[in-house]
Amino acid sequence: MTQNHESQRSKAEGLLRESQSSIVGGLYEEGIRRATEALEQYQAIDDRYGIASACNNIGIACSATGDFPRALEMYRKAIDIWTDLGNSAAVASALHNVGRVMQEIGDYPGAFESFMQARVINEQRGELQHLAHNITSLATIRISLREYDE
Repeated sequence: MTQNHESQRSKAEGLLRESQSSIVGGLYEEGIRRATEALEQYQAIDDRYGIASACNNIGIACSATGDFPRALEMYRKAIDIWTDLGNSAAVASALHNVGRVMQEIGDYPGAFESFMQARVINEQRGELQHLAHNITSLATIRISLREYDE
């Protein structure tokens, strides 16, 4: 790896951390801006894990600002990459986030499907805390759909 490559990776990682801090602090537009800058840096060095992480951060911030179409687009890009890389934990987390967006926009069947996919992954991984979140979300969707007996 060249020194320039490492410099770009370091810059991207710093931008990604800044985006996370901004998002946690409720500064969503700043988080989007920083994550987008990180995404560009990761794309320049073809760091697929970094690209997925930046897309996921953009998705989180866009979801918080109500830009649901872009949030879904970014989550799906992250899911595709993490699936290719075999990162099932990240896939499950992003699927759960997709479910939350689908629920927010009233697409309960879509939300149910995303939560169910996340549940299967977390069950396979033995991630009990995440599994509990998935099950709670699934129950909320069933109530919204008035599916009490299933």
